[in-house]
Order: sequence, then structure tokens, then C-alpha cells
Amino acid sequence: AENMKKVTVFKDYKVDDVVEAVFPDDGQMYPGTVIKDNGDGTFQVKWDDSDGGPEDSPVKVKDMKYPPIPIDKLEVGQKFIGTVRSVREFGAFVDMGAETDGLVHVSRMANERVDDPNDYVEIGQEVDVWVSDIRDDGKL
Repeated sequence: AENMKKVTVFKDYKVDDVVEAVFPDDGQMYPGTVIKDNGDGTFQVKWDDSDGGPEDSPVKVKDMKYPPIPIDKLEVGQKFIGTVRSVREFGAFVDMGAETDGLVHVSRMANERVDDPNDYVEIGQEVDVWVSDIRDDGKL
């Protein structure tokens, strides 16, 4: 059990939230919009393109997620709450909801010199992050 990865399931979806959700007929993720909280742990999702299937379906929370933020929609200075995905000697990679994880370099982790990032963050920890740079290759 000690090697099990902790998964946080977001449960506070609201009407009009744009999501990606598992379509019941084929088990694949598709874009849709939350139209109702069914009150039983599921949300009614209206599919963007039902392609001949049902216009909307009940979807369990564990089968939904927010679509990733496109890199071209990010701006320097934006603040996010992210989750540390991995820690390396040069910094930590943080999932902040974008199409790619962002790197928090050791030089930006603390006001003092950071010799070991593991002394400051751990995998699964929620951290406040700001977009400081968006490189041409899409790295943050």
C-alpha cells in the first residue's frame, strides 16, 4: 500500500463547466458541458458532438476532468494551484492544469539556496505557482 499513488478526485463541478468525460457507450473521453448535478455522485453531461448517441448522459465524478489549459492561453504572471508530480535535483515538475507540467526551478523554490528540492516539496503536495516564462518549445 505504501507504493500506491494518491489520486485526488475533484467533486465540485458546476453547471456550465466545460469538461472531458467518459462517454458511457464506448468508454472514451469526449468534451461536454455539465448541465446538472444529479445529486447521486453523478453529473449530467451534454456532449459537444453526440454523433448519433444520446445528447447527454450521467457521468461519475471519477470519469470527468477539466480539459487541459492550452499553452497559448497561458500568460506570464498567472497564478495556479498545482500538484507536484516529480522532484529532481534541479527542481520540481508541477501539474497546474496546462497541457504540460511546469518546472519550478530550485532557484525559485525559496529565498535561500536550495541544495535538495526534497527538503521543500514532495510528490502529491499542492503548491502555489506562477507562470514566469513560456518558452517557444512550450515548456513552462
